[in-house]
Amino acid sequence: MKWFSHKIITGISVYCISGDPVGAVISALGSIIPDKIEGQDYKNFNRQTHRKISHWFVLYAVPMLGFFSYLCCKRGKIPYLPNLYSSFLSNQALLISTIFFYFLLGCVFHLIEDSITGKIPLLNPHKKDFGMKLIRVGSFYEYLTTSFFVFAFLLWVKFVH
Repeated sequence: MKWFSHKIITGISVYCISGDPVGAVISALGSIIPDKIEGQDYKNFNRQTHRKISHWFVLYAVPMLGFFSYLCCKRGKIPYLPNLYSSFLSNQALLISTIFFYFLLGCVFHLIEDSITGKIPLLNPHKKDFGMKLIRVGSFYEYLTTSFFVFAFLLWVKFVH
């Protein structure tokens, strides 16, 4: 997927799941990191090196689950970020852990999104063995999928939230 699709789909999804607008923005920013690590700007694209180690699921999921476990042990849930800012000095570890959790969640969303546009490594960082090409990157269907998320989000905000 293109970066703007990653950011839009991830941000909307995380906001709908968590209700945390700050966490959604952090996840949206994290959603481009696996490509950014490779320096991919879509101008100097190299299919041989793209979606290898930087797209390895374990690299992001394991620390994300570590932060998730820490947050759940300390608070029983993922803290709502705006509530932590007011008491930053007494909640530094919670605040930083929550930021890292949302950032890594954005990276994981990137991998899930990329797994419907091709294959990514799941357990072996050098072998693309997970996913299927349901949508071609930059195609009409990618833009349609992104537009669907925006439209569904607007309906959700209007009628549910």
